[in-house]
Amino acid sequence: MPVNESVLKRVLRNGNNLYQNLSIHPDSQVEHELEQCFQDTINLMRNQATKQDVIKMILEQSIWNQHSVYGPQKDVIYKRSCSNPQAGDVVGIELGYNLGNEESFYHMAIITADFPGVCAIVPITSRYDRSGNDKLDTYDDITAHSTTEMKKESFSNLSNDSLILVGQLRVVSKSRLRKMYGWDIRGTETYLVLQKKIAELYAPDLLPQVEVLHEKLGQLEKAVDLLFEEFSSMDRLPDQLHTAMENVKTQFKEVAATKSSMNPPKKVD
Repeated sequence: MPVNESVLKRVLRNGNNLYQNLSIHPDSQVEHELEQCFQDTINLMRNQATKQDVIKMILEQSIWNQHSVYGPQKDVIYKRSCSNPQAGDVVGIELGYNLGNEESFYHMAIITADFPGVCAIVPITSRYDRSGNDKLDTYDDITAHSTTEMKKESFSNLSNDSLILVGQLRVVSKSRLRKMYGWDIRGTETYLVLQKKIAELYAPDLLPQVEVLHEKLGQLEKAVDLLFEEFSSMDRLPDQLHTAMENVKTQFKEVAATKSSMNPPKKVD
């Protein structure tokens, strides 16, 4: 049953600090909403979820209690080894409960950006489900277009072919990071494709401008190469002129000598 958010927010707005620190029992509305939360949990366990789902929910609730707004470790990084990830790192992350088609619970992910206390990630999921069906065949066109392949033959650390869900890029607390796998995709073709896909999906007006700039840069590089060739020819020009002049001088001397030998000697009076 949905929580009555408007009621709870009104209590927070109207109550003073002293009132907020009191027991919930004097406030029937707050107590009612708390009972609803408990009842939803019971219904989940009894009627709608598998044992695995319930265990995951309990573990997630424990993590949330520690690291949420009022938790004792709300400002503590869960894993100190995960406090300084870099773009391109492959990590293990606890995404929590999902809404709709969001990825949930524990997943591998790729860091796309690092910020103080938070980082941007894209989740990774296996390409094939447990029955061997290709997930790309079940995605709609938009979802399929927003994924990038990650092949096991290119990344030996993967247990199977995977998909990078670029369309689910999100910013999360570093407290959600559970593991640094010790490898990354930086410098690979997959990383370049991922960056291009992010630009295509989240900055569609920018990507065509970048491609035009790349084309112009290629044209400029060709023009520079031609200029270097011309300059190289000009550098050799003095030597070529000198050689040509020497050849002319040699030929002139030979012609002069030939002409001299052909002229009859002058008579001496």
